Amino acid sequence: ISRRGFGEMGSVALSILYALGFFAVGALLERVADKRALIQKVLRWLIYAYAIFSVIQMVFSLGGLPVPNLIASKGLWSYNSLAFEPSQLGRVVGISMLGYIVLVRLPVPPGALIEIRRVRRRVLIAFLVTMLLSGSALAVMAIMAVYLLSRSVIWIVLIIVAVFLIWPTLLLIDYDPLRRAVLLISNLGSLDVDQVLQAEQSGGLRVAPLLVYLRDSSVAEAGFWFGYGQNGLEQFFLGKIAGLGEGIAAGFVPGFAVIYGIIAMAAFVWLFTIRQLNRTTAPLIAFWLVFFSNSAWNAQVFWYGLIVIQIVWVVSRDNSRRLRQVSA
Repeated sequence: ISRRGFGEMGSVALSILYALGFFAVGALLERVADKRALIQKVLRWLIYAYAIFSVIQMVFSLGGLPVPNLIASKGLWSYNSLAFEPSQLGRVVGISMLGYIVLVRLPVPPGALIEIRRVRRRVLIAFLVTMLLSGSALAVMAIMAVYLLSRSVIWIVLIIVAVFLIWPTLLLIDYDPLRRAVLLISNLGSLDVDQVLQAEQSGGLRVAPLLVYLRDSSVAEAGFWFGYGQNGLEQFFLGKIAGLGEGIAAGFVPGFAVIYGIIAMAAFVWLFTIRQLNRTTAPLIAFWLVFFSNSAWNAQVFWYGLIVIQIVWVVSRDNSRRLRQVSA
């Protein structure tokens, strides 16, 4: 987050540009006749593209060749594919897969194209290959979240109970990303920044600003409701998170709340997520809140998650309208 002068203005301008794109994508989709088929195809091929490039990176890596687009990787068996880093891949591919699943499961109006089982199986394989090759703890958590959020409420409750019962045994599985994910989740309840960072440095740095904000903020202060301004970032985070030094890395949550206040943040969340809430988009909104809300709000990945929610909402409304017309 840029904190001075033109940098701040540029950050705001970029966020406004992404917001305009958010509404433009929804408006353009309204002009498409078969919205569902188009969006399923787009999400399907995006997942395929990530999977293909992940496999290419793996082949080049194992063959001792220069790996294309290897940017913020952790080394062998950690491939970022088309993303900047493996954790970014986990967000993008995760919400794309969840969006694809909820659209495939919508009731199909007469005359609409049906996604055949063989195609759905290929998409699932591509999704798992991409996420597992990323070597990211966040990607592992995203796989579990996609599976959980794509189930019915009864199944969600049963799965949560089952995971709770077998939770300690998950550490016995010899898969480093899973072990890191389990350690991170296990220590979040402590709300202790140092303990969380010690358990999992990479994932801990993403949630540490929120833990600091929850610890140091007060509802009795006007800044809590109306914002502390850019200087609030230094007040809350500067020098308080080990591993960042003099840097400040606060994403939308809690960075937006610190600068503009909790009221402005609630308005933002309502406009770009809650306003689109229905049975189809609810899993996507939950996924976005967990995996995207700690990203910077002037970043492409942050707005990609919001756009997926928007287009799925438009498709679900159109699908419901077509079903009502058939039954009328």
